[in-house]
Amino acid sequence: MQDLNLGRVIDDIRRNRNMTVEMLCEGIISPSAYSRFVSGKTFLASDSFMKLVFRLHMTFAMFLQDHLDFFRIKHHYAMLNNAKGYDNLALVQQLIGDYQARYTAAQKKSKTNEAWQTHDERFLMVATALAKQLSESPDRQKYLEEYQEHMLQYKSLSDNDFFGLKLLLPYMTLKDAEAVVKKPLKQLTDLKEPGLAENLYYVCGILYIKHLAAGQPKKADRYYKMLDEIFLDSLDLGWKLSRKLYQTIHLYFTGEEDRAVDQINKLSVFFSDLNLSHQSRFIAQTCRELNIPHQELEASK
Repeated sequence: MQDLNLGRVIDDIRRNRNMTVEMLCEGIISPSAYSRFVSGKTFLASDSFMKLVFRLHMTFAMFLQDHLDFFRIKHHYAMLNNAKGYDNLALVQQLIGDYQARYTAAQKKSKTNEAWQTHDERFLMVATALAKQLSESPDRQKYLEEYQEHMLQYKSLSDNDFFGLKLLLPYMTLKDAEAVVKKPLKQLTDLKEPGLAENLYYVCGILYIKHLAAGQPKKADRYYKMLDEIFLDSLDLGWKLSRKLYQTIHLYFTGEEDRAVDQINKLSVFFSDLNLSHQSRFIAQTCRELNIPHQELEASK
């Protein structure tokens, strides 16, 4: 199945609105540039793309909801994340069953599988690979490698694709993880862009930890600089706490060990008090991986 062509989606909406190419593109891009975008030969700058969406009398949320089914998929990735945090294999298996049934239904209803999209296929692949890891299945490496091979073929990644990486990168070797993210990270030009995929931040965090654990401080520093530069919503508590953790780890490896350990312990207690035991376990696991002394809470063991 091919990647969804955003240009073709835009053009389908244009036709439904009975707008000419000239009406849509006036003052934004040339008709020839639009033609190349629709045919998949080129990409558009984010501001130009958004201007086209607005001219179609749509918000970006409407575009995603109506034509990419973005929020359903995003919610299901969040469910996978929660299931991973609490080792809830049954929930992952339930989602896999739901998507397998969706695929079967799509095959019966449409010869072109219009009801089964690329993002559905990717989600099912991520969920299946995660289930194999959580169950410690003997063939778990096979499914992880299949996922890696598919990721290497993608021309660009959505936020949900970065969410999938967030879930599966921890199970990959450092070499494989670097190979998978090399192309999408190379395409980044502005880490302060508000429209940046939010899960890119967590992907960079995983690679930062992996390089520290591998004793590669210079490469780890590259990812830490990205973490420091990536645009974050100041109102998002999850991001703020994640940044605090990475800053504290950086503090530990730059000489202020006692202060860093104290801050890490306070973060762990904070999560425990909020009954977010999976976050406390993540901190404990990270500290053990990096040989950072920490307070081992009962919920983290």
